[in-house]
Amino acid sequence: MASNAINALTISKYTLWKDAYYGTGGFETGYYLTQHSRESETKYNKRREIAYYLNYVAPTTNAHVDPIFRKNIKREYNDNEIFKQFLSDADANGTPFEYFMKYAAINSKLNGITFIVVDNVTAQPSSLADVLKGRALPYVYLVEPSAVIDYKITSHGRLTYFSYLEPDPVTPCAYQIKTWTENLWSVEGDTEKSFRTGENTLGVIPIVAFKSRITSANDLFPPSEFSSIVKTNLSVYNKCSWSDEILLNQTFAVLTYPASESSKTLVLGPNNVLGFDGVSSKFAPSFIAPPADSAQTLMNDRANLIQEIYRMANLSLVTGVKTAQSGVSKEWDNEAKSDVLANFAGNTEMAERKVISFFEMWSQQNIDYKCEYPRDFALPDAAAELDKALKAKDLDFGRLFNIEVAKNVISVLFPKLQQEDTDAIIDEMKEKAEDAANASPANNLTIEQMRDIITSSLPALAPEEIDAVMKRMSSMMDDNSDQQE
Repeated sequence: MASNAINALTISKYTLWKDAYYGTGGFETGYYLTQHSRESETKYNKRREIAYYLNYVAPTTNAHVDPIFRKNIKREYNDNEIFKQFLSDADANGTPFEYFMKYAAINSKLNGITFIVVDNVTAQPSSLADVLKGRALPYVYLVEPSAVIDYKITSHGRLTYFSYLEPDPVTPCAYQIKTWTENLWSVEGDTEKSFRTGENTLGVIPIVAFKSRITSANDLFPPSEFSSIVKTNLSVYNKCSWSDEILLNQTFAVLTYPASESSKTLVLGPNNVLGFDGVSSKFAPSFIAPPADSAQTLMNDRANLIQEIYRMANLSLVTGVKTAQSGVSKEWDNEAKSDVLANFAGNTEMAERKVISFFEMWSQQNIDYKCEYPRDFALPDAAAELDKALKAKDLDFGRLFNIEVAKNVISVLFPKLQQEDTDAIIDEMKEKAEDAANASPANNLTIEQMRDIITSSLPALAPEEIDAVMKRMSSMMDDNSDQQE
């Protein structure tokens, strides 16, 4: 059984990741800027004041979470009033459960893990009406990894001890320590009177370790996937400040002009003159400025770092990365991102199921809960799909084959089209196909040849469905033959 206390260095690491996502902390105050070895404190403070942060951490993190929640998650459960209220208000603060899970997913993806606590109110009313009226039912909240003080786990990764900081509900801007064991819970504040404890009737610690990716079961604090991206964005932040330094101090050229001795004492700047002895130095008046090589080097390096951020985030196809790619290369990039999203969707689904299982234990309700997160995140190329559809149509494998091709085209061109509208389009296509078949003679293919084509083109069709199709086609051919006679 392992026990680990979280040190200050770990907390600082999570603070940097959070600041990078929200653009707060040292990114907002400028203290994440590196001070030059020959830079005065006054000049450094001035540079901090005008620093700006180009945030690439937030959009790349969101790009790994938003697609999972773009469509409604499929959830099935028993008709239960207590659970319905939980879904509409999961944290006892009015947050719907689906919104809570998305926030938890962002936190998990950014930090590598987040902890979902499923707690319950201490005093339980005796009637269902009182439970619903007072919302006396389980609730959830997040514990970020930086708030964890100590923990113990078995070799299989099961928590046996978990201690963390949480806001003090009485004292503003203060924290209390909450501790869970398999049999007890306790809360400890600044005073002895604030200490409270009670029995954990579940026999297990009701905390879900929501990891961003699959790791060893006993690795409770896996490294964040975005650690390198945050460090790279930090470098971009510094390079932006250095570029500003060059622009402010070197962009405006200084005029050199023949002047008297007294003029040589002028303070240099874009609005001043650098005087020189026009008698001994035979130079014409001109403007002088430092070379632009340093600024160009910084710009090129910054552009390369931004491109590397997108590459590390599996977002090489996003706007801003202009490298031309072949069709095969694009498919590989789409496949890589789709796999990352599918893996995280699986972890999110597993975490949600665990949360609901703890809800069932606390509420002693049988929810019979099922949820299904999407697994297919392939980004179809509309032009490529249309080209495939036209080639497939030229094969003329028959009405059913063309309908399946049409369904695929509709899903690509109109991904948000309602199902009833899609069905209406397909029904219209079927009517036109039937009218065309009735108005024209049958082709020269035999019935057995048609059966072979349909079987190979639509392997998902059951034998009885194929027989029904063949019977209808045979009937249509007979009708057409009678009409011709």
